[in-house]
Amino acid sequence: PTENTVVTTSYELTGDSIDRLPIGSPIANTQVYILDAYDHLCPIGVVGELCIGGNSLARGYLNNEELT
Repeated sequence: PTENTVVTTSYELTGDSIDRLPIGSPIANTQVYILDAYDHLCPIGVVGELCIGGNSLARGYLNNEELT
């Protein structure tokens, strides 16, 4: 996401082979949600939109239509 820092989530890789790379867990002071088209939380494994909240977000978008 362009409105966020370079790292939002982390996942520790092991020597095991994986088919898909998980999103991982949010870093400190960050919340991560996967939402459907109606802004409802998606169950684990369901495709949706990644939505991020917390201290790592850029400031200045709220109530600023030119930047939104």
